[in-house]
Amino acid sequence: MVEKGQAIIVEGLHYSYSKVKALDGISLSVPYGTVFALIGPNGAGKTTLVKILLGALKPKSGRVTVLGRDPRDIEAKAKIGFLPERVNLPGDWSALKFMSYIGYLCRLSRREARERSLDLLRWMGLEENAEDLIKSFSAGMKQRLLIAQSLINDPELLIYDEPTSNLDALGRHEVLEKIRELKEEGKTVFLSGHVLSEVEKVSDYVVIMSHGRVILEGELEKLKTRGLTNTFELKTNDLQRTEELLSGLNSVINIMRVRDHLEVEVKDSSQASKEIPRVLVEAGLELLRFNRVKRSLEEIFLKLLEEEEKR
Repeated sequence: MVEKGQAIIVEGLHYSYSKVKALDGISLSVPYGTVFALIGPNGAGKTTLVKILLGALKPKSGRVTVLGRDPRDIEAKAKIGFLPERVNLPGDWSALKFMSYIGYLCRLSRREARERSLDLLRWMGLEENAEDLIKSFSAGMKQRLLIAQSLINDPELLIYDEPTSNLDALGRHEVLEKIRELKEEGKTVFLSGHVLSEVEKVSDYVVIMSHGRVILEGELEKLKTRGLTNTFELKTNDLQRTEELLSGLNSVINIMRVRDHLEVEVKDSSQASKEIPRVLVEAGLELLRFNRVKRSLEEIFLKLLEEEEKR
């Protein structure tokens, strides 16, 4: 595994709680300047890995580097911003007081902490709420505040554990938009979650975990090609005639009418992609739609988990 250009490197990592294996020899790498999503069901080992990356747990075996250093190294910790899944915020503090306190913990001067806090609250759309008590905040506002605090030390790496949990649709959209903006600014973002349809919107790389093992990994765009099926979605100006013609082709396995189109399952998608349009056009039919059906990443994810459970 090449270290150059990698913000996080994990090699052969093992960790157990008593006799329960939380991590079973996983390996992954996170390139600088990317959004990297770690996906898996509860109990997959995601939280254990996050704790190791933060230096809160020491692996039983394997190798980990974060920003080129041991994750327990104070210099590595100083360059990380963290958003925990659950945190008890001080409800009787104002947003500005909380942010300034985090700045103080990061060794900013009082003036620097206040200025940085106001800048970040402004960026998160909380400027008008800076003096409001946190207990008056909605769930979405609290999550935006937590994102703001994760940036107080201008970190190189952001580790976000379930950043959209307990948020409504608008809140999830706002958080994902901010993550997209952080990527555009050159930050490296490591996301841990279980909702693929959300992280799919912002991620460059995806790793899917189950029972402490990596079961799928790669660039998001390349993984999407795994969702290609041998089924085509097809629409013409005469579906009845189309169905009759395609039923006579040896390459066609099954035809199903779905509302205003047909779904045609074939033996060989490469051959069918040329044969079907040719047959229909020669018959004088107008081909209005002809697309290869894709499964979503979430469907691939669920299928992989189903296969894992059968092992």
